[in-house]
Amino acid sequence: MARVPYLSREDLPEDQRSSWDAIARTRGRVVRPYQLLLHSPKAALLVAELGTYVRFDANLDPVAQELAILATSRENQSQFEFTAHVRLARKAGVREEAINAIRDGKAPAGLSPQEALPVHMAHELLREHGLRDETYQAAVKAYGLRKAIDMVLLVGYYTCLGMGMAALGVEVDPGVKPELPLG
Repeated sequence: MARVPYLSREDLPEDQRSSWDAIARTRGRVVRPYQLLLHSPKAALLVAELGTYVRFDANLDPVAQELAILATSRENQSQFEFTAHVRLARKAGVREEAINAIRDGKAPAGLSPQEALPVHMAHELLREHGLRDETYQAAVKAYGLRKAIDMVLLVGYYTCLGMGMAALGVEVDPGVKPELPLG
């Protein structure tokens, strides 16, 4: 259960509605995490700007991006993000077996080397607080330096968002079946 009320645009003071509008412009709507984060409008906007960059402007490979997001969401036990990104992963072309392996905590077992790399990156960043030399080198070789850095920032963004959602109690949208087995 959410610890604070989900906000609507009208709940914000007039001088803070531009934060709502900016977030809605980049995503088509203001999703539940931001409806809570907007209790701190400037911070919500800054977090959203990083998300806009890593999700939409960094031009990351969509399959690698969604695999990294799913692995990060799984590691952080972020039901909202995992559930939301299962649909986006399928749309990006992520194999169902890869989604299931991440969901079930078995990945990177059963993944191709290309699928395993973003999962390894997320696991190492979140479990070891850095990347092993071989993983770093593989990322730079596969993605190039800038995109390897952007993949690291993608994991960081979803970790930030996941912690905020955990602290504030973000729930999946009404009527949506949770995809992540937690318990």
